[in-house]
Amino acid sequence: MRARWPDWTSAAASNRTDATKERRTWQAGSKAKSPSSPGAGRGQGRSHAIRLAAEGADIIAVDICAQIDTVPYPLSTPQDLAGTVSQVEALDRRIVAREADVRDRPG
Repeated sequence: MRARWPDWTSAAASNRTDATKERRTWQAGSKAKSPSSPGAGRGQGRSHAIRLAAEGADIIAVDICAQIDTVPYPLSTPQDLAGTVSQVEALDRRIVAREADVRDRPG
């Protein structure tokens, strides 16, 4: 009898489906959560914060609001983060926004 290789393709598809279901379940239940949104000043961080707020979540928003030497394009500013705050509040949701570098380690 010939040995059979595991069918990784269907296992990956199954895992992907489970992850998608889990993500949708979390998003649907986000009304009871306060998700954090790093990089909330603009781009994906802002879009995630606004999307979650639109679904009923209160937001914890963090952004460095400064340029990093190794990043070749302009990063967000304090005014960008304030814009995110305004957009989330316009959706009648609460938001706590702070300028912080999440790369920092304590000590």
